[in-house]
Amino acid sequence: MRQRFVIILMFVLAVGILIAINSFAYVQEEDKQDSELAPNRSSYNAGATGTRSFYDLLNESGYKVTRWREPPEKLLGAGGEKVGTFVIIGRPTVTSFFCPVRGIGPSQQSLSITQVLASIRPTSNR
Repeated sequence: MRQRFVIILMFVLAVGILIAINSFAYVQEEDKQDSELAPNRSSYNAGATGTRSFYDLLNESGYKVTRWREPPEKLLGAGGEKVGTFVIIGRPTVTSFFCPVRGIGPSQQSLSITQVLASIRPTSNR
């Protein structure tokens, strides 16, 4: 009888120690508030700086809206032919973008999207 009592007591003590360790080790992550200093312009973000409502508005208005998950180089290939309008919100940078037509190459490691779009202007067919 005494051996069972010692075993049960040791089991309860071990469970109590594990609960105590777990409660002291638990760290609750703080929710990061959206701010204009470090905005998250994702179309998945429904917060103050997110564009989820814009995405939903276009989708519910009947437009075919997709999220581009491919590298920017794919816009110049066959996958980019299906894109009618490409909307960029925020200030993204394109790294190692290669455009052989206008001479933009991998030597320019960080290139703003404005510079890329300005250099890929359509040429007139006169």
